[in-house]
Amino acid sequence: MKKYLLLAILWPAFACAEISGPTTSSGEFSLTWTEPNSILVEVDSTGTIVDSWGSGPAEILKPDGTFTYWEYLCMYLPFVGNFCFSTDTHQVTVTTGVGTPGSQYPESASKQAEYEFVFRAGDFVNTGRVDILVERIESGPVDGSMQSYIIYQHANGVLHTKKPVGSQLAYAKTFPLNTTLNLMPADINADGFTDHMIEGLQAVMGPEVVDDYIVFAGGSAADKTAPQGATEIDNEFTTYTTDLSQWLNDDEHFANNIMLTSIPLFSIGFGCSGGFNWFDGISGFFSHGLCGPSFQFVGSIPVLHGINFDALAASSHIASIYENHENISDDDLWQLSLITKNIFNVHSFGFDDSGIRQPTNHGEDTDAEEKTAAMIQFSYMLMASGFQITIQQGVPHDYRHVSDICDTSQAYCTLANIACWGRHFHAPLEDKNGHDTPVENGEVSDLEDRLWHENEIRTGVGEAAGLPPNAIANVTEPSHILHDLDGPGFGVCPQPVSGQGTGPVNECSQVYREPFESEGKIKMRTRGFGDNRFATANQIVGKRIFKELDDEMKEAIEMDSDGICPSL
Repeated sequence: MKKYLLLAILWPAFACAEISGPTTSSGEFSLTWTEPNSILVEVDSTGTIVDSWGSGPAEILKPDGTFTYWEYLCMYLPFVGNFCFSTDTHQVTVTTGVGTPGSQYPESASKQAEYEFVFRAGDFVNTGRVDILVERIESGPVDGSMQSYIIYQHANGVLHTKKPVGSQLAYAKTFPLNTTLNLMPADINADGFTDHMIEGLQAVMGPEVVDDYIVFAGGSAADKTAPQGATEIDNEFTTYTTDLSQWLNDDEHFANNIMLTSIPLFSIGFGCSGGFNWFDGISGFFSHGLCGPSFQFVGSIPVLHGINFDALAASSHIASIYENHENISDDDLWQLSLITKNIFNVHSFGFDDSGIRQPTNHGEDTDAEEKTAAMIQFSYMLMASGFQITIQQGVPHDYRHVSDICDTSQAYCTLANIACWGRHFHAPLEDKNGHDTPVENGEVSDLEDRLWHENEIRTGVGEAAGLPPNAIANVTEPSHILHDLDGPGFGVCPQPVSGQGTGPVNECSQVYREPFESEGKIKMRTRGFGDNRFATANQIVGKRIFKELDDEMKEAIEMDSDGICPSL
């Protein structure tokens, strides 16, 4: 009888309930529903509610994927109590093309680093513990870039990061702003999306929590609405990144720092002693023996320590990648990602848990170039972790790159004009729009590094710096990752390089750029040489960086109405 009564009560809701909206979308869509007392919920593959809307229409923005929505109704029923149920189901398949190689969407990691976030702190769930809302305060597409998230504090200082759902976000926004915390954006897992490193948690959340914490953007993960994961910057994280950074500085690092300790090994047995034995508190002697455990030394076992063994394992794959940097193996990247996940709690380079490398966001035209760019970013992350290393590599670097800029048959294709453009594109600037003005002699520039500190260079320009009129040269400042700690700085350097950059190197550590004419073309030659902490990585990274810079310059010239340098 109850079953039929329940059916009679629910039938009107089932009969009129309906979700209306598209079944396919390019990312942005609207859904409405008919029952006035119901809500719209999004559910995952397990039926767990991940988002909700109390009133319609629901304006929704999603990345690629298929998303399921329920019209959800709760009511009080006789004999049952509070009862919630789905009255209609609707699916939307989204196809955006986001993240394909060469795509201009989403924005680059360096641009994502400029997105503005604020902190709010308070007890969001009435546990007596402080939680943190990291709120994105500017609208933007859900494209893998970081969205708003909450760091919940559980007992014993355990942190859990999740996407706030509906009322959770609204309630967290009622708490006051916090200006104590420090957010440092950086693409840490090298997927082309900017992650967050947060400093100073203990001052806000209490001494039980870790002080430094990393939250990873959704990136290439299936769910781009939520952080991909998070990790504490603890001893394991620090030793992993620092050991690899030290190894990039000195390839004998692991061999020189691994230590061997012998630990004694005992066997445990059971034995009895004969004769008469006195038992305290008991009068008299007993003729039986006492029995109990016995320990016997049987030898020792060797134990290795002194290094992070995940870092040691990772170094072999990094070495293989460097040796084959023009054709990076997917397997080497995957193995490196597996090892690194032990530390980061998320995969790197765009891999998912099944080993499929999802499209990343480095802005390259081919998959091979995407892999190279990802590895360069990973190397920079490691270098940044070991920024305070003062040991010199002792092995100089000397890389060259030549780019075809234009054909001399074109009116604008002259040495003077291209040299002028070269002063606009002297280095990969932190602000890519900063190529609007030419660099002046002795000017300091902050490079596009996406790291956790300044990365400055000083540029010498033409005859004012003692160089040929069409030449420029960059010299690192002490804040730069690749600064030559022992060599002469700006003032003594830069120095000219004969043969338009082809001649012998000098005492300076510098990047020398000079256009020249050959085979009916004006070309730009880049020559980077010297000594620094990361010579091997610099040899590979340098060529790549300046190839990309020249490509940017060519694009700017071609898009200009007459190709004439704006400051000529």
